[in-house]
Amino acid sequence: MAYSVMIKKGEELVKLDISNLPTFERLSKYKDSKTYSLEEIDLCTSKYENIMHLKKDLVDYFALPFEDISKDISIGMKSGDNYKKVKKGLVYKKDTKYLDYLSLKYILLSKQNDKVFLEKLAAYYRGSYVNNINVLKLANMVSNNYYYGVIEVLQDFYDREVSRFDKKEEKYKLNYKAFRDLGMFVSKYDETLVKKSIDKDYKNVFKNINSKKKVKKKIDKEVEGQMSFF
Repeated sequence: MAYSVMIKKGEELVKLDISNLPTFERLSKYKDSKTYSLEEIDLCTSKYENIMHLKKDLVDYFALPFEDISKDISIGMKSGDNYKKVKKGLVYKKDTKYLDYLSLKYILLSKQNDKVFLEKLAAYYRGSYVNNINVLKLANMVSNNYYYGVIEVLQDFYDREVSRFDKKEEKYKLNYKAFRDLGMFVSKYDETLVKKSIDKDYKNVFKNINSKKKVKKKIDKEVEGQMSFF
């Protein structure tokens, strides 16, 4: 499947050439310098901490005009004469542990007691062709608050979701697109948890600061009202 890194200029989608970046490695057989496999794009962008670091290199290596530096960058999957935007966007360094086969499986299974996660997972994969039964099981578990056998369901869900049977080679192989989609889903969920935790910490800090200010004002007011004997 062919993919490209793109920006939108007006109504036009413009493909960027990332092949000259020092972080890019050609793995596929595509000859067009602006066409890649999804793995090639992910391996390239995952070397960067964030979008600004990526954009700096894109500008420095003449892949992105400086006047377009504020534009959103997305990945497009070729579909006929058009491109479909890939879900979950670009991969960065923080996402790499979610794109390791064993690491992602461990993280997924470790969420067996996270009701919110299981609910979101079942909702996201509702209607899945390969995992319809497992998704229904997860939805019923969350609905009934009864999680017996959840670890087995998650294991089977993972194996079915990220693997596809290759009829030519007669064996199961990694379906990178599905694997990536699941990995980025879990990554975004964890990112939300971290953000909520940070927001909660900030609120507690400001709450303590305001509480101390109120106590200080009260003390200052009491001192001002005291009678002086000197």
